[in-house]
Amino acid sequence: MSKTIMTLTAVAAICLAVSETMLTSCDKIEDLDGMNEKNAYYSYISECHDFDYEVAAGLFDTAIRFSVGLDPILSGADDKVIEACDECYSVLRPKLRGRNGRVRILKIRHPDGKRKILKDYTF
Repeated sequence: MSKTIMTLTAVAAICLAVSETMLTSCDKIEDLDGMNEKNAYYSYISECHDFDYEVAAGLFDTAIRFSVGLDPILSGADDKVIEACDECYSVLRPKLRGRNGRVRILKIRHPDGKRKILKDYTF
């Protein structure tokens, strides 16, 4: 019985060590690209390469502006932007049914202009 308890304790310790490593690794992966800095300013735009979807991209830009404004935001506002764009997408998608295209939401860091795709919306 003592060996069983020692074995279970050892297994639990190994599981805990692996879990901590995985959680720490996830934290590091989340910000590897440096686009979540607390002291940096960010802005958001939509991008569309399909000519037919320029109007859709404009509507996404409008949703972004209503949610976070025009000026770059200290630390960013990814959640607000995604929420506004998800709502815009839910309204547009039924209207564009049967057509194919994509609108990307980009996060831009200031002043260096580094870009990151925040989310893709496919029609």
